[in-house]
Amino acid sequence: MKKRRRFRLFLEKILPKKLIVFLFAIYGFLKPPKRSYSQRGEDLLVYSYFDKRNTGFYLDIGCYHPKWISNTYLLHKKGWNGVALDIDQHKLNTFKFARGKKVKVIKAAVIPKKTNKNTIDAYKFFSKRGWSDSDTVDPELANQTKQKGRGKYIVEKVPCIDINSLLESIPKVDFINIDIEGLDTKIIEAIDLDRFKIDLILFEDNTTYGSTKELVDKLEEKGYFHLFTSVGSICYAKNKAL
Repeated sequence: MKKRRRFRLFLEKILPKKLIVFLFAIYGFLKPPKRSYSQRGEDLLVYSYFDKRNTGFYLDIGCYHPKWISNTYLLHKKGWNGVALDIDQHKLNTFKFARGKKVKVIKAAVIPKKTNKNTIDAYKFFSKRGWSDSDTVDPELANQTKQKGRGKYIVEKVPCIDINSLLESIPKVDFINIDIEGLDTKIIEAIDLDRFKIDLILFEDNTTYGSTKELVDKLEEKGYFHLFTSVGSICYAKNKAL
């Protein structure tokens, strides 16, 4: 039993009921709100799913920024370690500066399947600004984004690694966060979930807002259930991890 709960039960035994009711009313006004670092509160749901434990290992693919709209910063604050990947070195440098020894950073685009190529074309928007949430290795999505008025992109060769080779090279992953503009569902479809026992999978899907039937069937077959959807963020959890 947690210390705060034990203390609360102790107070309930020694204090009059009216006083307890009054104190809880005051507490409700004074208690600060829970702070989220995600775009839409996803990190609070993730942290609660893991019963607010202070140890664990995350894999953040398309990590962007160590704090700003980050689904893993709350876990980092609570003591978790992890690996972060992105296609921009300056983003990874910022990540390493902010999270230090608790994170390993890798410059690479994650792809579904192994190829004989070590690099892939990345389509980068707002190259002068350096902080774009539209960069992708999907040429079709890059052109769609351009047509929507996001401006021109530049093409840059970046290192690449397939998802299963990546998972082989790191410790057991409790939580995987994927936000790579267009390839999220393909990455999950490619994961060998018989080999890699990931408790929680969070990915972006702004096309079907819940993913394809094929992917849902695969996840359910491997023992996952739909935990939550927050606009384009979809999360599936392993049943036995509860």
